[in-house]
Amino acid sequence: MNKKETTKLAQIYLKRCTEILGESKFYPHTPYLSIESSPLADDYDPDTIGEFVSDENEIIIYFKNVKNEEELARTIVHEYVHYLQSPTWLTRYNN
Repeated sequence: MNKKETTKLAQIYLKRCTEILGESKFYPHTPYLSIESSPLADDYDPDTIGEFVSDENEIIIYFKNVKNEEELARTIVHEYVHYLQSPTWLTRYNN
């Protein structure tokens, strides 16, 4: 999927998550959405599709790693669930 198509669909999926799952009680607003080519940090799996960065309240999608629309939708939902979770739990999950 290219960046333009990924961005368009990711925005639709994120909006649907907000409508269906509601907003987090741990963050002041819905997460920002960033579409990037691939993870920059050396300690990341190069095949990572997405991540939720709690410090920034941001969902990042790595469009070059997205194989199809279903994978993108599943990734948005997965990362949105992290946004809904307590930052304390998320810290334990990441460690």
